[in-house]
Amino acid sequence: MRERKKGKKKKEEKIRKRKKKNKRIWPFSARPCRNGRLDRYHPSILSETFPNRIYQHAGQTDRISNTFFPSTLPTIWDRLAQKGLRGRYYYSDLPFLALWGAKYVSISALIGQFYSDAAAGNCGGGVRRRAIRTGSDWHWQR
Repeated sequence: MRERKKGKKKKEEKIRKRKKKNKRIWPFSARPCRNGRLDRYHPSILSETFPNRIYQHAGQTDRISNTFFPSTLPTIWDRLAQKGLRGRYYYSDLPFLALWGAKYVSISALIGQFYSDAAAGNCGGGVRRRAIRTGSDWHWQR
């Protein structure tokens, strides 16, 4: 019985240390991590990948299948620019925002740049900071 309590305490201590480390490294995601909300993704519509990714950027979609024709829908990135806020879109392989043509090239960067920006403290600077993860892409609003 005593060994079981010892093992449980050790496990709890390990979890506590991991949460503390996560909070220090990724302060913007510490709260969702504590609440266990980073392990689930629920698509916006019951469809393929492209319509759901477009929905994440535009709040609506213009297709129900994975097609490569350009989108003309207004996005959250347009709204940020209208309000004078800067946003940054980080991607890991291919930028999904390419479906809007070259419109968002100036705010797009590879995920390696996100890690550099985060380490240097260059992700914030505004009144409000928020990182959003969609699929394999990160978005930073400032």
